[in-house]
Amino acid sequence: MTLLEAMSSGIPVIASDLEGVASALGPAGMLVPPDDERMIANALRQMSASPARRKELGAEARQRVMNFYDAKKTCADLLTIYRKISATGDSARG
Repeated sequence: MTLLEAMSSGIPVIASDLEGVASALGPAGMLVPPDDERMIANALRQMSASPARRKELGAEARQRVMNFYDAKKTCADLLTIYRKISATGDSARG
């Protein structure tokens, strides 16, 4: 949840490559191996050295959240799924 909150705020993200993180982050941030201090430090150096890259990743992260994790869109998608399941269940009882 914290990852998506940061992304929605347009904050460039450096995250550990843990289950679920890569799919949420996509190309909108930097992944580092878990518990690898050198790689974390390297990613922080890269990020701090390039304001343009920070801005680009932050904007990409925000757009990714809006496209894939928007609450209204997610609710509408779930409602569509529930309606399909409900309709299939009704016809099966037929």
